[in-house]
Amino acid sequence: MIKFNGADTQRIQKWTIEGNTVYDVLLQLQEKDVISYEDLELRVSDEIKNFDELEPDEQVDKIYDYISELSDGDLKFLISRCNGAAFYQKWTDIEE
Repeated sequence: MIKFNGADTQRIQKWTIEGNTVYDVLLQLQEKDVISYEDLELRVSDEIKNFDELEPDEQVDKIYDYISELSDGDLKFLISRCNGAAFYQKWTDIEE
């Protein structure tokens, strides 16, 4: 398990999320509207071949396929980039 503590100092918001993987944490951050789909698209669409030629539904699928293949370190970096300099994050591994 992983515990994520994050804060947005501009909006004065804090989050504590626990998940089995960093990807689980990312999905929960989206559910809480901390990270939007548009944030993800902006960050990863250039990495996907022929992205602009895909149908909108295919674009969504390709983005989540791409993100699900990233390493934990790359996912953490992606999460931090989606919220700019005001975003604080601390990751902790939880012993079960």
